[in-house]
Amino acid sequence: MNKSYLSLLCCGVTALAAAVEPIVPAPITGLTLFKNGLAVVERVAKPGPGPFLIDEEIEPLHGTLWFSPADGLTVARVNRRLSTPNYQPFNNFTATYENCRVTVELQSYGNQPAQTLTGTVVNPVKARPPKRFGNRQEQIYVQPFLTLKLDSGELVTFQTGRIASIQAASIRETLEVERPVWLFNSRIKMAGPMYINYLTRGVTWAPSYRLALGPEAKLQIDQSAVISNELADLKDVNVNLVSGFPNIRCADVTSPMSTKFDLNTFFSQLDGGMPRAESAMMFNQARMDYAPVLMKAKAAGVSPLPESGATEDIQITPAGKVTLAAGDALYLPLASAEASYERLVEWNIPDNRNEYGRPLNRDSQTASGELWDAVRFKNPFERAITSSPVEIVDGDKVLGQSETGWVNPGESTVVKITKALTVVGKAVEYEASGVPKADSSLKRINEERIVLAGYTYRKPEVIGELTLKNYRQSNARVLVNLEFSGELISADGNPKRSMPERGIYSVNQRNRLEWEVELKPGEELKLNYKYSVLVRL
Repeated sequence: MNKSYLSLLCCGVTALAAAVEPIVPAPITGLTLFKNGLAVVERVAKPGPGPFLIDEEIEPLHGTLWFSPADGLTVARVNRRLSTPNYQPFNNFTATYENCRVTVELQSYGNQPAQTLTGTVVNPVKARPPKRFGNRQEQIYVQPFLTLKLDSGELVTFQTGRIASIQAASIRETLEVERPVWLFNSRIKMAGPMYINYLTRGVTWAPSYRLALGPEAKLQIDQSAVISNELADLKDVNVNLVSGFPNIRCADVTSPMSTKFDLNTFFSQLDGGMPRAESAMMFNQARMDYAPVLMKAKAAGVSPLPESGATEDIQITPAGKVTLAAGDALYLPLASAEASYERLVEWNIPDNRNEYGRPLNRDSQTASGELWDAVRFKNPFERAITSSPVEIVDGDKVLGQSETGWVNPGESTVVKITKALTVVGKAVEYEASGVPKADSSLKRINEERIVLAGYTYRKPEVIGELTLKNYRQSNARVLVNLEFSGELISADGNPKRSMPERGIYSVNQRNRLEWEVELKPGEELKLNYKYSVLVRL
């Protein structure tokens, strides 16, 4: 036999002692998925009379674990020695061949000659099981040795690196390992199934949209989703998809009932693990609290009360029953609808002054903002369009990919396609405060001085001019959005005026002017406006 060849046959295994309490399966039957990796999990167990164990890896978020029915129920996290598959049999020869009769061929090493030994594998030291710290397991150094008890009763220990082959009748396919499980006791006989509901991490969904532009100003919008599963194997699981932002206070704190819990990690998470960073949220989603989501299914026993019905700001999309192995992903088409649309150019001009009213140091191109070829339409779905990427196609051409925010049913939205190059815009602003007086380099003609909170401000008038030109062979509808800080004096074209959503950090009012104009081929248009602004000296 070639001694470099490792022939691993197996040994007979003594039956493992069964746990006193029966183990009851608790498969996942329902999932409600958020877009940030959190999910509401529903498990169902069907126990018999008396205490029972649930042997599943369950890692709830702190404060989200609930059982139903709960009358007279106690649930304890306990350690039990249970049989577990021997996933890595050759990493630990002692555990794999313990109490097995084997024949081992050893290679020569230094002054030790090659030899063949026959005997029973024994474990001279019964090491304690490794502890868990949150998601990681304590690493216990195992000496790379194997011990045989020969027929003579002699114990022989040698390095596993000398093993050329092991011959045995069979291999131990399972090991007896002490691990945490849940022990259920109830003073009341359960007449039906036991429901377990909690929030956890490990499975998510990602939506996408496609806008297909067609003739006669008609488009088709399709929605799809990709479900990514790293939680557990799923079989015929009822899945719902949630659009919204889960405001979950303990999103980074694991429940003390977790089967992967340790006290130090728990207190560390309480100190610094909440709330979860908002960067985990895909795009900007509408805020929501997770509690109403936990009331979605009366039949599943998630809530002791029927639904309130007051969940208009929470969108839950059924995805049907899903079968998906852990580590896999699934693509699902969700919805399709048609709508009318119009092509336009969107020109967004930023505010070019800081919170002190002083001009920002920007080049002319940045100060003028960007013009984008875009499409405007109303949401044709009965549900809201959620925050996600959106691809725009025209026949067999992909025009671009953008993103959309939350759009309510029937609400109009503008989706950017690509930068507009055939419609050109330029924005110019300058102060018109007159000529400086001879007796002061600071004061100017017709320019006020105002003192606010101990600071002195001058109040010049600012004149702005927007220039648009259409180089296309067809008419171009342009949506112009101008932001500025100050008090509006006048503006051409009767624009719509609003205030952008911003924090209060400036003495000047934040404003937005919106024009919607149409340019003929080759036409140039100028729009003038004037405002005053407080500038800190």
